[in-house]
Amino acid sequence: MTTTTTTKAPSSTTAVSEDPKGLGIKLDIEEYEIASADEAGSADDPLELNINIENAINSYGGKFAVSIPEVTAKLIYLWQDDSGSYDNSAYSNSLYITHTNFNEVSKTSAYRLLTSFSAPNVNGVISPITAEDGSYLTYLFYVDYDEAASLAVEYGLTAQTNEKGTYYDFPIEWAEFGVDTLKTWDNINNVYVEELSNRFEMLDDSGIAGTLIDWQENVVTWGGAIRIYTDAVADTTTTTEEEQMPINMVLDTVYMYPAGSVDTNGEEVAAFGEQAQEYNAYVTADDGVDASSWGLSCAFVLPEVTAKLVSITGIDAGKGIYLSFGESGLVNSSEMQAYYAGDSSASPYAKMAAINQVQATNPVDTGLFQVLFEIPDEETVEAIAKEYGLEKQYADGVWYYEFPVTWAEQAMDGGWTVEDDVATWVESPRFQYMDSTSTTGV
Repeated sequence: MTTTTTTKAPSSTTAVSEDPKGLGIKLDIEEYEIASADEAGSADDPLELNINIENAINSYGGKFAVSIPEVTAKLIYLWQDDSGSYDNSAYSNSLYITHTNFNEVSKTSAYRLLTSFSAPNVNGVISPITAEDGSYLTYLFYVDYDEAASLAVEYGLTAQTNEKGTYYDFPIEWAEFGVDTLKTWDNINNVYVEELSNRFEMLDDSGIAGTLIDWQENVVTWGGAIRIYTDAVADTTTTTEEEQMPINMVLDTVYMYPAGSVDTNGEEVAAFGEQAQEYNAYVTADDGVDASSWGLSCAFVLPEVTAKLVSITGIDAGKGIYLSFGESGLVNSSEMQAYYAGDSSASPYAKMAAINQVQATNPVDTGLFQVLFEIPDEETVEAIAKEYGLEKQYADGVWYYEFPVTWAEQAMDGGWTVEDDVATWVESPRFQYMDSTSTTGV
């Protein structure tokens, strides 16, 4: 199972969950909803996808780049005017759009749209663009509605549901910082020329031509999506390799936001040291199956990427990992502690064992164990995920990473037992489940 860490909205150029900073400028790609094939648009009647701005400043111009991932690029067709531009400047607060162009023109590739804009020249006078919140730029597009469900499954998009129906979100993101080739119009020679260009720039209105502001200190960018509602939802169910039995031990899946971030409801997430997130393991049983037990043992593993992410409260003393089952029990986290402290001979698991000395107990009711943990801030989460090659996924309006938690391998574990003041080394299975047939169980 997994620990899923979410971010508030898609973005590559800045941490989107933070509040506006510096000059407070926010660029936000909208989420466009399409409920049927009749709403999918066409070459003759394209749809409008807006990039909106908040806290706009007077400006002599700038540049920005939008990235359209491959799954979305296969779904949509971007409308072009006669000059080959992919935008509609009529909805851009009177900006003069120099040009917008693809890094790839093949519809089977991911698109990157680089837009350059500048203040208009009116009768030889160039004046700054007046600050105005609202639609900043509009891309015109239409979609291949009938292909939405199969594309979503092919690229692993998650089918979501709300009061309107079942849908897939096809992401539209901001590009990473970098340099692209920009195609611009040479008014003197009346030809298009290509030049290297930064992807993100914004000028203020100072002087006669403006001064570049520090983009990363003054602008936040929020990504968007094209949301396709469809009844033709393909089967996204994946089968597990683990055989399902009448009684099963199950690891939880939890969802959480990085420390100090802001969730999708605009609420601030607790800072590191104040989270105390719960992670549980539990037991399920088929109808009519008595899962009551006199005792059991099990062991879970934090793969390296997850161990690097989470901080378990007081792991050195076994605190922060609590057994839910039985009157007496043991949490042995010393192996896990030693392993992540650099002892390669240790095992990266924590073992739980419990015996109920009063009566057989049903762990379906009590659960197996609980781990209290925290995760760091968003920048650290992103860095760990990228270091270990985790895939950034998108569903229901958020981007997220999945950090795995697994059961340990089946094995025998050794330990000392003392009876009549005599210590004996014994080995026992790492996983045991005694039934309720007697005080010792079977």
